[in-house]
Amino acid sequence: CAVCDYTGGLDAYTSYFGVWCSSQTIPQRPDGRFDMSILGASSPLSGFVYFVVRGQYVTPAANVGQNLRLLSTPTVVTAQFNGQINTAVALPTFPAAPATLLMDVFITASVSDHQIFTIGNGCLNFPGRNYA
Repeated sequence: CAVCDYTGGLDAYTSYFGVWCSSQTIPQRPDGRFDMSILGASSPLSGFVYFVVRGQYVTPAANVGQNLRLLSTPTVVTAQFNGQINTAVALPTFPAAPATLLMDVFITASVSDHQIFTIGNGCLNFPGRNYA
C-alpha cells in the first residue's frame, strides 16, 4: 500500500492547497478497484483525491518480473471524501486488471488537519491504527 501524509493541525504546518504524492505504485483488487483509507482527522473535513494513472506493471508471458506499460494518455480519477473513511475507488477498465498501477496522487482538504491516506489492495484500516 502507498501511504500519503497530509500534514496539519498540532504540528503547526499546513498543506495549504494540497499534497502531491508522485510516482506511487498501487496494486488493484481483482475487481479492478483499489482501497482508500483516511485516518487521523480530528475535525470535520471534506476534500478530493485526484489519481492520475500513468501506467501499469504487467507480467510478461514468461512470468518473470514485470514490465511497465505507460498509457498513451493518462487517466484521471477523482474521489470525494467526508471525514475518516474506508472505501473502494472505482477505476476504468485496464487491459491487465488486476495490475499494479503507476499513478500520481493529489490530495486537497477543507481544513488543516493531519491525516494519513493509505491506498492500494487490502489497505482498509491499514496499518490498523491511527498514527496521526
